[in-house]
Amino acid sequence: MIPRRLIDAYPAVPVAIGAAAGVLAVDYPWLWLAAVVLIPAFYILRVGRVSGLFYILAFMATWWHALGLERSMTTDLAFDGRDTTWRGTVESVRRADRSQRCVVSFVSPDTLRCRVMLADVTPHLVEGDVVEIDGSPESMGRYDACPSLRYAVDRSEITSAEMLVMPGDCRIVGRVDGWWYRMQAVRHSLASVVYDSPLAASTSRLLAASVFGGGDVGDERRAAFRSGGVSHLLCVSGFHVCVFAFVVGLLLFPMRLWERFGRMRYVLVFCAVWLYAMATGLQPSVFRAAVMLTVFGMARILQRSAPAFNSLCVAVVILLLVNPLWLYSIGFHLSVMAVIGLMAFADAFNPCSRRHWMYGVCAGVAVPMAASIATAPVLLYHFHTLPLLSVPVNAAVSMVYPVFMVSGCVVALLSWCGLPMELPARVVDALAGFIDAVTGYAADCKWANPDGMYLGAYGLVTLCLCIGLLFVVLHSRRVVHRAIAGGCIVLAGAMAFFSGEKVYAGDIVVHGNGHASEIRVRCLGRGFVVPLSSRGRPIGNADAYFFDGGVEPDSVSVMLMDEIYPEVSLTDGVLKAGGRTLFIANGSKQCASDPVDAIVLPARFRGPLDSLALQTSAQLVIIVSDMKPDRRDRYASIADSLGLKVCDLRKEVYVAPLK
Repeated sequence: MIPRRLIDAYPAVPVAIGAAAGVLAVDYPWLWLAAVVLIPAFYILRVGRVSGLFYILAFMATWWHALGLERSMTTDLAFDGRDTTWRGTVESVRRADRSQRCVVSFVSPDTLRCRVMLADVTPHLVEGDVVEIDGSPESMGRYDACPSLRYAVDRSEITSAEMLVMPGDCRIVGRVDGWWYRMQAVRHSLASVVYDSPLAASTSRLLAASVFGGGDVGDERRAAFRSGGVSHLLCVSGFHVCVFAFVVGLLLFPMRLWERFGRMRYVLVFCAVWLYAMATGLQPSVFRAAVMLTVFGMARILQRSAPAFNSLCVAVVILLLVNPLWLYSIGFHLSVMAVIGLMAFADAFNPCSRRHWMYGVCAGVAVPMAASIATAPVLLYHFHTLPLLSVPVNAAVSMVYPVFMVSGCVVALLSWCGLPMELPARVVDALAGFIDAVTGYAADCKWANPDGMYLGAYGLVTLCLCIGLLFVVLHSRRVVHRAIAGGCIVLAGAMAFFSGEKVYAGDIVVHGNGHASEIRVRCLGRGFVVPLSSRGRPIGNADAYFFDGGVEPDSVSVMLMDEIYPEVSLTDGVLKAGGRTLFIANGSKQCASDPVDAIVLPARFRGPLDSLALQTSAQLVIIVSDMKPDRRDRYASIADSLGLKVCDLRKEVYVAPLK
């Protein structure tokens, strides 16, 4: 039977499905029923008992591990908004031009793993620093009612709280000396060798970030690389690991002349790759790439012809067993989809055979094209954009980047040994200048970086279906199958284009953090932001919330007092949108003349709540998160005595669909 042959060829596919389903079963318990139903299905399809057994084991192992990680994220803290001095250890750091984002594991006054945004570049934090932070953590669970309000939170970080820390509220008080932090120290030491080399400052930052993950290239350069679709080059990823493995394999090429040591060459390459991964701090992207490369290379060592897709499934199972929450990581999605794209389309797009001397040149275009097609659904789903120049930019940069990496490391190493390397350093600077010029051109082409590409569920499924049909067109040996698949692609594209009007989400939310609060409204394809504090711009990145409701970026407006739009009006503190009415109390005697759904108490409000509740007939009081804790507790007590419901934005967000 065909299913039996397929599963015999890809025995790891059921195991990978079981591992992924086990992670999702933490949020969707009904998957347990689906898993039980699949067990007899395996026997009906004559799946081997070994594959069925490992499917069950993988499902239960990842479910148990993910459940334990999710439970470790829960906390009994009250998150009352009172500033406290927290003491903990910095576990990871990412820097920007004016801020630092890090994960800190607090041990006092309570155990808490927190995502900290330090609004300054000082003090310069590194992994292993023991810090004291004055602030108030906020629970990430408050966004459960509206996940798109989260500010780019990666669930795989295993954090349960976040904190915005202002300048002067963070102090380094010590250092932890563990094996993990020693590896991080090695990574920073290697990066410092690059910084001390005769390379230009911008070149050394790019080289350190690319090779060791230990540098900050700056927001402008990061945006340019993102516009060109080569942002993966700014962190140690699979591309860098493959370049490193290729260089090591090239140096060990003479071992291939001896039959006994031929396979030992691959073992040494894998050992070197894992040493490089440890030298870069075993970052998740490096660990994923090292696992995939090792699994793919085991077939070479064992001299067995294992299908590439089966090896990918084995790597996915290993990664999910190590950290099941990587299933929610964008980097994990991009890595897996890029590898699938290379396996499915790279050779099909290359007009030359592997033995032809032009194969490598054509691969410079075929490889990024294949990866771009496969990763397009991920980019559109998470970022609502698709760099249209990613193929030519990748083709140009990818041919220069390995030379830049290798020559830059050689210059830094020989300079550290005391040799004069000023002239070779200028050559490396020229390579970095070429890379910046190409990515800068992509950034200047505004048409090549369309924003607000909201597909929705139907459009996303249609895109994935078209990619699958493209695979059939390129690989099917029968003309009839190609014609049918091609016709389906045209039909699916036409249906997506002429699918009618977009269905917009209509709702109103009130949210904030310890420093500011705001109201967001999505109504009839328009977006509105009403600041509730002195901050005159949206909190964090508002794109995700509005994109999920089908609102384009140029359709979002910041509303001030006494503004009227056809969809939303704000007059005398009364916000009306789609049948919902909120009264923003300002402390004056003026009050809403009609009943309202809720009263919003801004941080500056100090008036009486009982009279407002009587005049507005409101049944709900929303207390903003940046109000002083004592006043917030007092107003909450008054609302409780009046029989009113209380929505404390420190613990939850207010979400109401428009009527």
